[in-house]
Amino acid sequence: MQAYGFTDSDDILAKVLELNLELAKKEKRGEPVVGPCVPTD
Repeated sequence: MQAYGFTDSDDILAKVLELNLELAKKEKRGEPVVGPCVPTD
């Protein structure tokens, strides 16, 4: 959850769907898609 910036009060399914749709648009445009990383701070 930290890697994606989600909080306990977020609707996780809605957030994941939103991210998935954004990534699909990027892929369609030929943009690179890179997964998140866990913040080090």
